[in-house]
Amino acid sequence: MLPAALYAQTRTVTGTVRDVGGVLPGASIVEKGVPGNGTVTNTNGKFTITLRGRSNVLLVRFVGYVQQEVPVKSDKSLDIILQINSNGLDEVSVVAYGTKKRITNTGSVSSISAAG
Repeated sequence: MLPAALYAQTRTVTGTVRDVGGVLPGASIVEKGVPGNGTVTNTNGKFTITLRGRSNVLLVRFVGYVQQEVPVKSDKSLDIILQINSNGLDEVSVVAYGTKKRITNTGSVSSISAAG
């Protein structure tokens, strides 16, 4: 019988997420297969995450870039480079319902008539 400590092992992973032009602050890093275990990069594109599962794979996402699966094989700091998603605009949907007085709105407003 194995001690319970072997099942509860965790490890901390650090790294940087960037593209060819520089760092990507606000990129999402999630441990694959472990819901709720994730983090985002800071203003310097750096992150730290404690892996709790056994997959040792990180899912890295940033709006407008291709999602990447990154295997964690060592304790070295990861340097993750994301590629721009050329189809990114095909995935954007804007949905709005209801009415509101323009004077009380704090966001952007666009009006579109059905009369084209």
